[in-house]
Amino acid sequence: MSTPRSPSRMVLGFSLTAAVLAAACWALVPRPGPEPGPAGANPEGDEVVQVRKAFRPVLGDDAGEETGADPRDEVPPEVREFLDRVLDHAPEAGTGVEGFRFSHWGHPGRPTRAAMGVKSVPGLDPDELIARVMDVDGYEGRIANVLSSRSRPDPGRPEEDSVRFSQRIQIPGIARVQQEAVLMDLGTIDGYRVACWYLLSEETGALNPRDGARSAFNVGAWLAAPGVVGYALNSWPRREDVNALQWLSLTTGSDALASPIVERTIDGMARWSRPSGLAGGDSTPPVTSTAGVAAQ
Repeated sequence: MSTPRSPSRMVLGFSLTAAVLAAACWALVPRPGPEPGPAGANPEGDEVVQVRKAFRPVLGDDAGEETGADPRDEVPPEVREFLDRVLDHAPEAGTGVEGFRFSHWGHPGRPTRAAMGVKSVPGLDPDELIARVMDVDGYEGRIANVLSSRSRPDPGRPEEDSVRFSQRIQIPGIARVQQEAVLMDLGTIDGYRVACWYLLSEETGALNPRDGARSAFNVGAWLAAPGVVGYALNSWPRREDVNALQWLSLTTGSDALASPIVERTIDGMARWSRPSGLAGGDSTPPVTSTAGVAAQ
């Protein structure tokens, strides 16, 4: 005869499950970027994708005669380390990808693990995918759980390849999370169109915690090759801004469902990048996540 589970254990189990889902919501917050320009429509009424050119140099074995400074040198050391690990885990130039691949890795001293998914999406155009990733102000109302997402003027950054943004998301049943960050278009590296984001710690720290838990660490990247999409992230909230259960939910609890959440986010962004992505058919937006933003 089985022993009935105590109410407290049932509540904790339910809370952790909800936490995992929410944690991932933070992690999958696609990082905003410069406005792609006013959207138009084709004769059929489908939304027109604003294709963003790669302003950065082409780096790696596919660079040919092109030369230039590596844009990864312009990001903080921990972001460069993250990007290097991401590219190490990514299939060479997006080749040989069938279905969905998921991997994750830890880092000494960090409460969450980095998560990465790579998926075959036949017919996907890398420039169109990155155009959507960089469309910061287009996330609200299209990306699940995004309460607000706004680009901010920043005279110190060239608008053609980077943007500062503020974002606030709702993690269902757990917490609201907010941050100030920078999204960069890194051009083409090792056969992938790459965009990455990283946290502006001082600016995020200046936000009012009453409006949501502030991110303590937040770095991520989108990769796109012909017919292939990759998504990777690592993050967690400030410990002082959340209670014990929220902290557990957004760190350790975010591991369990990371793989399906990352895949669903890839599916959503890929769908949005197609001209007909929001016209009829399946227009369900991708899940956003706050711990990776944090779904490790």
